[in-house]
Amino acid sequence: QDGVWRVAAPLHIAAFSSDAISLGESRILLGASGNGPEIVADIDLETALRKATIGRLMLADAPFRGAFHIAADLNAQRATISSKSDCFTIDKSRSVIAQQEIFINLTGVTLCNAEGPLVTYRWNDESVFDVSGELAAQQGSFAMGETKARGRPPVTRFDAVYRPARKETTIAGGLANGDMILNEALGMAGVIGDFRFDLDADDMRAEASLDRLRLSQHLGAGQTLVMIAPVLASGEAVLEENEAAFSYVLTTPEGYRLGRGTGVHHMKDASGETLLTLEKLTFSPGGLQPNKISPALKGIVTDADGAMDGTVRFAWGGTELQSGADLAFNEISFAGPTQAVTRTNGVSGSVQLTDLFPVTTGGFQTITVDSVDMDALQLGQGAITFSLPGDESITISNAEFPWFGGTLGVYEAKAGFAGEATIPLRARGVDLEKIFDYVDIEGLSGEGVLTGELPVIFEGGKARIENGYFKSEGPGAIRYVGKAAEAASAAGEDAQVAFDILRDLRFNALEVSVNGALDGRLEFQMKFEGTGDVTVRKQDVRVPVVYRINLDAALLELLHQANLSRDIQLQIQRGLANDD
Repeated sequence: QDGVWRVAAPLHIAAFSSDAISLGESRILLGASGNGPEIVADIDLETALRKATIGRLMLADAPFRGAFHIAADLNAQRATISSKSDCFTIDKSRSVIAQQEIFINLTGVTLCNAEGPLVTYRWNDESVFDVSGELAAQQGSFAMGETKARGRPPVTRFDAVYRPARKETTIAGGLANGDMILNEALGMAGVIGDFRFDLDADDMRAEASLDRLRLSQHLGAGQTLVMIAPVLASGEAVLEENEAAFSYVLTTPEGYRLGRGTGVHHMKDASGETLLTLEKLTFSPGGLQPNKISPALKGIVTDADGAMDGTVRFAWGGTELQSGADLAFNEISFAGPTQAVTRTNGVSGSVQLTDLFPVTTGGFQTITVDSVDMDALQLGQGAITFSLPGDESITISNAEFPWFGGTLGVYEAKAGFAGEATIPLRARGVDLEKIFDYVDIEGLSGEGVLTGELPVIFEGGKARIENGYFKSEGPGAIRYVGKAAEAASAAGEDAQVAFDILRDLRFNALEVSVNGALDGRLEFQMKFEGTGDVTVRKQDVRVPVVYRINLDAALLELLHQANLSRDIQLQIQRGLANDD
């Protein structure tokens, strides 16, 4: 009528097939009109896409429904398609690029309009399809050879151009969010970035620039130990045919920068490698901490300060993961390791790790330590030569610290990280005079050289000494002329005699046994054999003496001069009462 035509038709198509597209049963409600070269149409469509070929990309098994508006200008040789409700749904879809062994499966798909039409088709010089929109899916899986991912894909905002005559497809756009698992090992979530994908008859290339991607360790069935904490990555990646090259910067979720790295991944056999360069990590209380990088250190190393740099290597293939690291420590101090050690100060040196899961060293390594504080046991500056054989244990070849003029060390010992561990500390050349100077008890002095062994047992985050002992290497002396001696006469004649002997007790042999918790009470059993002065008829007479003292005391209190004199006096009185 007046040059305008209109058509309305409900259509039912049992099936349709051509070289480019194959449809299953379809229902179409068509309303269209034309005025000269201009045509508009509204289509409500419910169909089942069996297969569609777009260059080397094949779409299949995609039942969908939606309402579309089509506008065409035959003179301009241009047509557009838009979704009338902004989005239409696709229950599921399957995409294949056979030459690259790429398979993509999606479920719960929505395809929405962008700012312009969903599809623009131009057929002037050549046929060109421009497609713009936003694609989202509830679940999906991706496979390229042995490289596989599953989960919720990121929302993809895209602009695509397809030129059928050239068999060229170009897609560019942005990625947002998503939560995928790569090869059942790596979690990838919260992506923000841009991408470009090019496919023609012979080649395929994809590249991405990511502002943010959260990476985390994926725990499979039966796995509970998180070795690597989640990190944020930004960087670039390029996929050409079957090889992906990438570079990245890693930060913690709190914003602490960890370092930068490069790597390559071979898609067909899921193998690859990466090298991460740590950029002088600086630890501080309230700031970056080791357990923020590896949760396995939680409760073992805390309140760290100092710096660390180095490189970390990963290589993977199939289900195997190889790792290693070269680390340099610069004056790192921390509480621990474990609750058994109050604090370790000033760790410096280089360590080579040949495996990170479990931690394994490349032979014996040597580091230096400024001091180790184990509450009652204080160790000064020393060196530790150790190895980690990879069986959740440590082997100490030599760990030696200066201690009261001599040395306290561990030699050829092995202990596990879990359960009970025993570290045999051996003392050599310990100067008794320096011990008394450190204790700093008024009136107490002496000299002599001691050797001994302190087996320290670590269990449940606590440390105790079991069957420890000291003995003298030769003669020595102990002298006490303090306030307790002055008051001894009030305790009786026997106490007076005992303290008279202590004024200058010269021993030929000294033996001390030590048992108890380092953060609790220790039991000392001391035996001195030698001579001492006793006042007889107002004359000092030196007599042979076997002197025993039993102490049950909190060593920390003793070291801080809390009730030491009183405890000695009380123990002597008890000993005399028991005919000791």
